[in-house]
Amino acid sequence: MRKDSIFLKIFSNFSWTLGGEVAGRVFGFLAVIVLARRLGKSSYGMWAFAMALLSYGMLLTDFGLNTYATLEVSKNRDRLKDLLGNILAIRTLIAIFSIVMITFFSFIIPKFKPLSDILFLTFLNLIPFALMVDWAFKGLEDMKYNAIWSFIFYSLFFVLILLLVHTQEDLLKVPASRFIAISLATLLSLFFLYTKYRELFAFNIDLKSWLPILKVSGVLAASFVMIKIYYNIDVVMLGFFRSMKEVGVYSAIYNFVLALSVVRFSLLYAVQPTLARYETTPWEKFSKFVRNFEFISISVGIILYIFVLLAAGPIIKIFYGAKYWSPETVKLLRILVNANLIMFVNLVFPTLLIVARRETLYFWVTTAGAVSNFLLNLIFVPKFGYFGAAYTTVLSELIVFVVSFSLYYRLIKL
Repeated sequence: MRKDSIFLKIFSNFSWTLGGEVAGRVFGFLAVIVLARRLGKSSYGMWAFAMALLSYGMLLTDFGLNTYATLEVSKNRDRLKDLLGNILAIRTLIAIFSIVMITFFSFIIPKFKPLSDILFLTFLNLIPFALMVDWAFKGLEDMKYNAIWSFIFYSLFFVLILLLVHTQEDLLKVPASRFIAISLATLLSLFFLYTKYRELFAFNIDLKSWLPILKVSGVLAASFVMIKIYYNIDVVMLGFFRSMKEVGVYSAIYNFVLALSVVRFSLLYAVQPTLARYETTPWEKFSKFVRNFEFISISVGIILYIFVLLAAGPIIKIFYGAKYWSPETVKLLRILVNANLIMFVNLVFPTLLIVARRETLYFWVTTAGAVSNFLLNLIFVPKFGYFGAAYTTVLSELIVFVVSFSLYYRLIKL
């Protein structure tokens, strides 16, 4: 493929992904604001805690299959016929298992008993999540349908929240609204895949292929577990060691930082299929492509960093209202945005380890971040609360960057 064609394809995928994600995440972030205001700090903290646990359920349900299938379809689109039925079947079975397990633990763990209803309804969202086919569109480099999915899900969720959730008494309507929104968006996504790629759409299930698939995806899944630990263990530990009020404040502020990740992930998803084909590209040409992409990523990260650093106070007042604004919350946002900048700097290096079939190295990168995050949170969260969690998040991202860049540099020297 010609150089201009490659960058045109990347730009097209980036534009669709960014457009859909921005439009969708705007609604998602507005939903966070509405929930934070209407539910109050404690009830919103319960929802944030349930979502933090759900993120681990989603990780288990995916089991690294999303990344594995994306890369496989990127290299050979005909692989979709073999993978579609198997991937969806495996993920659905794991989702059902996760729902059963959270229901069981919500009855035997005292901390979870008051949350049993919201945990069950929240984890039901794993069923439509398991049936998502975003990986297929990524592999086919046709990401406009993922953009449509994102817009439908987040906008519908926001509308349902506006209509149904008014006070803390409506807490259970939040996961129910999310289930409706994600189910409709996923069904439409399956319909789009069937109508456009009918020749590749097949629900073939071959149990013999599951073990080879899971052997590769399992290493990625272990890595993604480590990623979730250093992304979400702070919220979980705040829930255990501090108050739900602190969970609500921290989650609200951190959600703004996560909203900035829309740009970061849009860049990554747009370039991922091209990176997956690196074996067929001369090294000199490939390394130049990586350097150019890294320059763009860092530049965007710096612009966003400066903006948030300067406008932290107004951002909190505008999005969350006066009751969330204080010198402490402004400081909290300014600390957390440092982690976002480091993630922009480190955008491409972990992914290169995956596409180079160095999944084990990728696992050790994420393990370094997760272990450091867990230990630092264990030390600092009980004493310093959300400030301890924020500084730990930044330090963990820095550790991940140093380790991943070192391993990448070592890899290219081999």
